[in-house]
Amino acid sequence: MTCHEKMTRRDVMALLGGATAAGLGGCSRQSREDVIRVLDADAEDTDPVQVVRRPVPFAPSREISLLGYGGTRLPTRGRDKNNVDRELGAKLGDFAYRHGLNYFD
Repeated sequence: MTCHEKMTRRDVMALLGGATAAGLGGCSRQSREDVIRVLDADAEDTDPVQVVRRPVPFAPSREISLLGYGGTRLPTRGRDKNNVDRELGAKLGDFAYRHGLNYFD
């Protein structure tokens, strides 16, 4: 995929899902440090691939991404669901926003 292609929902889910899984206490083969390293490297990209957007029906001059980013299950440290990994969560949110997601719920 080149920098000028649009990302599909599947592409984004593969990127975000793998990164999120790494923060969920070892549900992935990627370590937390590896995920953060990838997200930090992506932050230096000056022309990130963007997800597809559509006009908002009641405000056609504005666009909304076809894919939303849910914050219900943020990455945690260990098995404690209340111990949210704020650093990794913020980096994942920044990644999503940089790639064109603008619907967060």
